[in-house]
Parts: sequence; C-alpha cells; structure tokens
Amino acid sequence: MSSPPQETSDTWGPDARRAAVSVTFDNLGEAADLERRLWPASEPLGRHFSVTRMLPRILGLLDELGLHATFFVEGLNADLYPQALLEIAHSGHEIGYHGWRHEGWPNLDRSEEARLLERGVHKMDELGVRPRGFRPPGGRLTPSSPELLDDLGFTHCSPAGLGIGFLGNLVVLPFEWRLIDAYY
Repeated sequence: MSSPPQETSDTWGPDARRAAVSVTFDNLGEAADLERRLWPASEPLGRHFSVTRMLPRILGLLDELGLHATFFVEGLNADLYPQALLEIAHSGHEIGYHGWRHEGWPNLDRSEEARLLERGVHKMDELGVRPRGFRPPGGRLTPSSPELLDDLGFTHCSPAGLGIGFLGNLVVLPFEWRLIDAYY
C-alpha cells in the first residue's frame, strides 16, 4: 500500500497543487446602470443580456473546463433574477455580495452601509443563497466594513489592493485593477 503524496512547501491546498487561480465575475444585470442612472426609463427590468445570453454561456464554459468561480452580484438581482442566482449556486459556484445596486461604497456612512449589507444578505437568504464573500463596488472598503461584514457572517472580502491578509476575522483576498478586463 502506498502512502499519499506529501505536501511540500511549493504546493497549495488539500490536493497539493502547484498553483491556484481565482476566477471571479463582478456585476450582474442592470443594477450598476440603474445606480448610475444610465438605464433607460422605458427599458423593462429583468431581461439584461448579461443574464439572459452571457450567463448561460459562462456557466457552460466553466462546467466544460471543470472550474468553479465566485460571482459577486448586487443584491437587487435576488429580486430581478432569482432563478439565475439559484442556477449559479446549484452549478457549484460561490455567490458573493457586491452591494445592493453597485453603490459608491467608499462614500457610504456606517448606517447606510449597514442597511445595504443587511438588505442584500436578507434578500439572498430568502432564496437560500447565503453570501460569505464581499467585493466592495469601486474596490474600497470603509472603516466600518470589517465589523459590519463580520457581524453578518461574512468570512472573506475582496477589495482592490495587494497582499492576502486579515481584517479582524475577515480573510482579505484582494484583486488588482490592472488584471480586470473592464479596466481596459
């Protein structure tokens, strides 16, 4: 009987991989356009191409490649696209929170930030989808964010920046703007 391979210092995770890649998606549907007042008043809600056309393709490709991703979505999508959120979750992907309507997060005061976090978490909970990760719209947290996220049971956050670390009890898994396609 052979023993399992030993993890060495140049490997990562329970499968002793040599590398790890984090695949994430931000924004879903028209939430950000609504927040920025770019959505035409005459255009109906709940039929955005990113959900109706692109999401099925992305989920199919991820499935074909055997990859799992995190989808940071705005809480409004629990109202507009509940089936899409359930499909993402049932496909084995993580759903993270990305504000209610992609608000300018660093500009929020503590009470507004708490209200928006609670609103989105409760709406997603009603679907049976519990976000544990948070990516602040605009990439920056507020001074209140770590405590508020911890109080709501979030385990990790992904602000813009460098260096994995901790903010209180939260694991910080930052992203770099230069690696984001929308940046270009």
